[in-house]
Amino acid sequence: MVKKLEIEALTSDLATTLSLLESARHNHDFIGEAQLTERSDGLSLQLQQLEESPERVASVALFFGGRPVLGSRGVDAKFASDALESYQSLVAKHFASMEFDDALGARGRIRASSEAKLMVTDVARGSFGFLMEEAPEQSQIVETKVGEAIESLSAAMSKLSSTDDDWSDAVETLDQRVVSAVHRFFEVLDEADATVRIVEGAHDRLLSADDVKRARLRTENTSISEVETDFIEGQIVGFSSKVFEFAYSNGERVSGRIENGPARKIAEAGESGHIQSLLFTTVKAKFRVRTLTQANWMRTYHTLIAIDDRADSLRSH
Repeated sequence: MVKKLEIEALTSDLATTLSLLESARHNHDFIGEAQLTERSDGLSLQLQQLEESPERVASVALFFGGRPVLGSRGVDAKFASDALESYQSLVAKHFASMEFDDALGARGRIRASSEAKLMVTDVARGSFGFLMEEAPEQSQIVETKVGEAIESLSAAMSKLSSTDDDWSDAVETLDQRVVSAVHRFFEVLDEADATVRIVEGAHDRLLSADDVKRARLRTENTSISEVETDFIEGQIVGFSSKVFEFAYSNGERVSGRIENGPARKIAEAGESGHIQSLLFTTVKAKFRVRTLTQANWMRTYHTLIAIDDRADSLRSH
């Protein structure tokens, strides 16, 4: 079960047990009090252990509402099939884009897609939904990377569907094929007049029919262009494991995300005591520049994708 849902179920069960325990004490029901005390202690321990344990298998719950759903009795089979298939494709594409710095390509087989397989493990009642987990052979000792992909996707979809003006920042973090997959998921929901509640990790996000339509239109009407620059001379003047700030030789500055390769290179230089060879000194860097365009606005995002290995040679000239 999704950890958050399991915690909620245990919390509810514990609250009910404590209420019964209080009643037993009030009525001097000593046998009932002993039994309920033992049960409440057991539930408290389960809850503590669950809260402290990492999720070694990625899981997500998708609860659907709206026209395709008949209360808690059932859901239109064609809609459910299309929605689950589009969500699985979305997770596979995003997982692959996180695993490999290079873009997914315009078409063709998705690398590592078999490592992001999700299985329907249960049916959730209430608004009709499905519990999904990654295949058991993909489980890990630490928190799963498929779980990271699901969490970042959920955050991006929530932002895309919100009324916030900075919704386009969510698209900046996604590969172009992932954006198309996000659009397909929202398209399936919108055409069916469906809502969705996504529960994963510690998050519980409900997207209304208006939210779904808003996200579909945004991913449909946004034009995305992407180019890689040549190596550009300048200085890295700010850095963390995820973001950078770069000053061009003419003084202009850009900032944005940093890919794993150059982030590792800077980290390794720091560990070896040669950080000065990359930061606040002349280097050559290559960027992926993504431009998002709609009818009345345009936004540009930079990603640092490489640092020239010949940085030392620049300082010798």
